[in-house]
Amino acid sequence: MRRLVPGTGPSHAILLLLFLQGIACHPYMNHCERWDYEDLMAVCGYDSDDPDSGYLMGRLEYSVDLGCVEAISQHYCVDWRSFDEEPAPFNYPDSVGKNLIASLLTIAGTTAGPLSPEQLDLAPAKMQQFASDMPDGVGLGEVMFEFTTQAIETIRYEDNDRSYMAAHKDGLVKLHGESISWTDGPSIGGDGSKTNVGLISLILVHEASHRIYGDHIGCDLDPEPVSCDPDIEGAYGLSTWWSMTWMKATLDRIYGTACSRMLGKTEHYGCGRIGDHGVWPYCDEEAIEPYIDCDEAWWDEGD
Repeated sequence: MRRLVPGTGPSHAILLLLFLQGIACHPYMNHCERWDYEDLMAVCGYDSDDPDSGYLMGRLEYSVDLGCVEAISQHYCVDWRSFDEEPAPFNYPDSVGKNLIASLLTIAGTTAGPLSPEQLDLAPAKMQQFASDMPDGVGLGEVMFEFTTQAIETIRYEDNDRSYMAAHKDGLVKLHGESISWTDGPSIGGDGSKTNVGLISLILVHEASHRIYGDHIGCDLDPEPVSCDPDIEGAYGLSTWWSMTWMKATLDRIYGTACSRMLGKTEHYGCGRIGDHGVWPYCDEEAIEPYIDCDEAWWDEGD
């Protein structure tokens, strides 16, 4: 009788064949590597002295080349196989993976000068502490880049769960495709392509916030939403602060339609899930209008 050397039997050969077939079906293998903020922004064509160099949600005429896509993918360890895509350059984000890259760029690439004392005073206490530990003069984009870097180790896509939009645990962010309208947004191109980069950016900041706030602990709202926080010291408060600060910083460079939609999304997925926001102006309809007036946004001729 022929003896098989351990590790060389048919079962191992079959497993090896299946593994090689998997590589053939998904030729792109993840390469995860942290980037320095300045280096990453340089690869993606950002100039800190030029506010218009940023890739802004709702005004996406700036193309994103392959080097930038790969750098962002490496930094956040994007699991492209779960998206059933490969990194590719784009002018408009017309796929789930490209929408993700555009959203990460929206978070990190805000070029609007240093965060002002007023902006920091309006932030939840834990974000104030985080920003105070960074060098003086940093802007919103760099603060949020460092914040998401510490919170997110890898990003994966799943389309088999409609119970929630996204989840964060131990550095892994899972985006549930069935729950996110990835292309439900304003038209941004001659081909009629659409994007929902604003909502996806808001979701990513929200999930990153769970690193310092933990799980939602419930609140007194009627009817009570799927999840909520008792006050602004939670993931909903922090993501609301980011969204409002981002809109204010880029108001003169985004489409008015994008501003209006982002404001509506923030009110629904932010303020609407905070039990008691007190006199916080970001959740006060009368106080927010003079602070963020979408009529002052950069309107396109089609609107």
